[in-house]
Amino acid sequence: MITLSCRATRFSNMPLCSVYIQSHRTRVRPTCIISLLLLLAPMKCPVYHVNGGCGRRTDFAWKDIMLTIRDALELPILERATLVAGFNGQDNVIRRVHVADFPGAKFEWAKGGELLLTTGFGLLDNEAAQRALIPKLASKNLAGLILSIEHYLKHAPQAICEAGNRLDFPIIELPPDVSFVDIIEVVFSHIVSEHYAIRERVDQIHRTLTTLVLEGGTLQDLADVLSDILERSVVIENTAFEVLATAQVGAADGARIRSQTEGRAPPDIAEQLIKYGIYQKLHGMARPVYVPAIPELEMTMDRIVATIIVAHQVMGYMWIIAGERELTSLDELTLEHAATVAALIMFKERAVHQAQMTLRGDFVEQLFNVSDSQDAELAERAQQLDFNLDLSYQVLVVTETDAAPEAAPSLLAHVEQWIAPLHAALAVPRGSHVTLILQSHHLPQGNSIAAQLVDIAHADGTKLLVGIGRAVNNLAGLRRSYNQAIEALEIATALGQREGLRDFDTLGVLHWLRHLGPKVLHENTYLGAIHRLADYDTRYNHNLLLTLETYLDEGSMLTVASMLYVHRNTLSYRLERIQQLLDLDLSDPICRMNVHVALKTYRLRNTKPPSP
Repeated sequence: MITLSCRATRFSNMPLCSVYIQSHRTRVRPTCIISLLLLLAPMKCPVYHVNGGCGRRTDFAWKDIMLTIRDALELPILERATLVAGFNGQDNVIRRVHVADFPGAKFEWAKGGELLLTTGFGLLDNEAAQRALIPKLASKNLAGLILSIEHYLKHAPQAICEAGNRLDFPIIELPPDVSFVDIIEVVFSHIVSEHYAIRERVDQIHRTLTTLVLEGGTLQDLADVLSDILERSVVIENTAFEVLATAQVGAADGARIRSQTEGRAPPDIAEQLIKYGIYQKLHGMARPVYVPAIPELEMTMDRIVATIIVAHQVMGYMWIIAGERELTSLDELTLEHAATVAALIMFKERAVHQAQMTLRGDFVEQLFNVSDSQDAELAERAQQLDFNLDLSYQVLVVTETDAAPEAAPSLLAHVEQWIAPLHAALAVPRGSHVTLILQSHHLPQGNSIAAQLVDIAHADGTKLLVGIGRAVNNLAGLRRSYNQAIEALEIATALGQREGLRDFDTLGVLHWLRHLGPKVLHENTYLGAIHRLADYDTRYNHNLLLTLETYLDEGSMLTVASMLYVHRNTLSYRLERIQQLLDLDLSDPICRMNVHVALKTYRLRNTKPPSP
């Protein structure tokens, strides 16, 4: 028998027609294949209308063109067919038509959504086969069964009807004079029509999304409109998995709820998706990737995701979440267009942001070199940036511990968000740092503001280190406050501080040490001893310099041993060894003070402290 399967693939561009040879008995003429190919010609699609634009709801008025069992029963070709069981399954979507009539079929070809046509030849006088058939078809997610009666079976067997009702699997009886070929042709024509209708629908959607960009729409506008169009939840995130825009429709699964609460994809979920190769697959292809439900990650709904690429660089990801309905090719095709639109929006926003940062950077340079606060150009730029030229000021320099230099733009966005509720400030990226110029009618309280900023960032999972310059009464002192903040930050970094703040006014002797001339440094015998100890560590792979520094910083043998994870006797041996190598007596307070100062000088002029 020839088994002919016509299908529109789930995420494909064209419907496919496949022919299978499965048995010797058939009611389908081979010549029908030729007539079916003629159906690939374009067909008239249902009409629908799109009204939309930036910042307003988008309404779509169209007839649902996904062919269901209910729809199929209304077709003239099936007007004499009778639904005898599985009445609650009439909304099952038909994606393919398949004819199978031989005993012992295992249905390996099933992809889901098939409407199975049969004369019941394989079920004749076989109660076991009758009982097993519908559970098997339902497990393969077929759409329904059409049984042509009076060839081998007078009616659908009771076991088949009972299973159909139990599993909501439609069972349809068909008069014997209705040709399977005619049914296949009609159903296939609807599948092809669906394909072209989807294409037409996607074109309309693309025009709507393009209009959104031209009208100045944001990523949030895009998420809202896309969610409205597809009636699904949408998430747009950057490459750090932070949520840039989101729109919710219907229920949310656990992963979605967590991302909404945390403002980003939960780290454990993002890590697992990376391990599963989802993002690697995305970067390796130009099309969206289907992500099935992953219950162990609380992702109980299917998803599709696409990359957002700007100037050959991945800038983020756009997700569509299935919700309570199965994802379709419309979702995939729409997502492709939407990801391109998101790239256009990001490109525009990046260009605007770069222009703003250039304006801010130029303005700050003018402030640092100001000679006359009444300068007309300076006043005009100040007005553009909402900066008052007649207040008191203080400079904070902020960096993120261990962050790469290219992370500065992201740090800037976060710092602006964190500082906004605390104090009026102008934020400018400078290298790998963010410079904050606090402005106030009174001298700003930089220490208090910096401490709050560090706490807020820490609660958000980010470690900040802040250098604080002195508050000044006018613009003339702004450059000096900036230099002081930079020095405080650099000294804190050199001494191994990883988080918190460092005020220039608390540097004391550390400021002097940083500015000592080369001749003075060269003549200091204690500094020479520290260099010899550092060389010894390098040569013999020891950590005596760290041991000495921790001892001088902390004083208590028990505390130092605990910090270095060594026994107290081991610590005593190391200190004895250091004194022998350097010919020094650490019990002498003057010697101990000089060694401590020399060691801090070494840190300031050479390197960061090693890890224990």
